[in-house]
Amino acid sequence: MSAVRAPVVVVAAVELPSERLDIEERILGQVGATVLDLRDRPLASIRAELVVADAVMTEGIERLDAETIRSLKRCRVISIYAVGTDRIDVAAAEECGIAVANVPDYCTTEVAEHTMALILAVWRKLPRAERVARSGTLALDELLPLHRLQGKTLGLLGLGRIAREVAVRGKAFGLRVIAHDPFVETAAAENLGVEVCSFDDLLAASDVLSLHVPLSNDTRDCIDSRALARMPKGAFLVNAGRGGVVDETALLDALSSGHLAGAALDVLTSEPVDPAHPLLALENVIVTPHMAYYSEEALVALRVATSENALAVLRRP
Repeated sequence: MSAVRAPVVVVAAVELPSERLDIEERILGQVGATVLDLRDRPLASIRAELVVADAVMTEGIERLDAETIRSLKRCRVISIYAVGTDRIDVAAAEECGIAVANVPDYCTTEVAEHTMALILAVWRKLPRAERVARSGTLALDELLPLHRLQGKTLGLLGLGRIAREVAVRGKAFGLRVIAHDPFVETAAAENLGVEVCSFDDLLAASDVLSLHVPLSNDTRDCIDSRALARMPKGAFLVNAGRGGVVDETALLDALSSGHLAGAALDVLTSEPVDPAHPLLALENVIVTPHMAYYSEEALVALRVATSENALAVLRRP
């Protein structure tokens, strides 16, 4: 009687700021799995390892396309270090009988916190205020006008996990919170104290518009010149979601003309951002380096959940 073969788990096409995959090894060790750390190699160079993998754990830095997935002769699960599955050809995986698992609640708290930080920073003009303070003066002239945030309207495009957390935080700051999301039941929004409205009404009423929709054919460039023109003069745009949702040329025009008072962006269409990007030259724009998702706690939780997703499938008979 032949010995039972220990599972092989390949970790590839993922960036993890950890020298060792100790969390992954500990969890997958429960089924005696061998974890192959191939993070530093492109997919094209590890085809032999992929062929014998019982599980692949990846972020999708390199897309797992249909050809790659069909080469996974033994694979039972692709476990993703991410919220979404857009970097995996899910249809090809289903065709091959390979389960695809993600971590939908990853970094919800972090992105909600960062969104609120962006709202407060752009509303209170903190980067410019810091420059004034560092200049050795207390002159507020170039920061005016400044307005109270309490009582203003925070509009949320999308009302998923992260947006709901932003809504709770916004309400705590005394904001009226409204949202547009055709996939969310009105009663669920009302339980949060959030008013549901149409897309056009959302744009027209938002003093601050925060974006929380996935990037798809339906949402790409949905914040275009028409949408921005619908927003109140002096409004602010905040995006810690997906860069491609915003037409950046239209946003530049709206900011340069003074129609929008400012924007705070953790994501842009192309990343890392070109230092010569015209949005970076505007003083009423805050840009952070796609960091909203990150905290030490979130990283550990992501690694645990991704490993446990793979483990659950490998444990099946």
